Amino acid sequence: MARQRTKERMRIRLRKNDVVEVISGRDAGKRGKVKVVAFDAPKRIVDDIRSGLMDVAIAQHPAAIGYYGVVTAYAALTGQSVPTAIGTGFTVMDASNIDDPEILKFVYSD
Repeated sequence: MARQRTKERMRIRLRKNDVVEVISGRDAGKRGKVKVVAFDAPKRIVDDIRSGLMDVAIAQHPAAIGYYGVVTAYAALTGQSVPTAIGTGFTVMDASNIDDPEILKFVYSD
């Protein structure tokens, strides 16, 4: 018996600030079967999570990124050793925690 493959179309659109919006099987009646995940946390992604269009977003920690950038630059300028990798953390945002103030502090305006 021959296997029949079906192609599902996926539209990918680049939004400002290099945030990629993916609209996939949701358009084809696949809600609940296709998970949509974003990287970054602009307000529009939060709105998409609340509406059910987006399932999960991975939010960066911009204050930590800035802090470690300055500390590392100072270390390099003063001859101190600089690590090859610095973890600045991330937060997983979904419908279960999207309204938590500890989560919302990582959301930024578009």
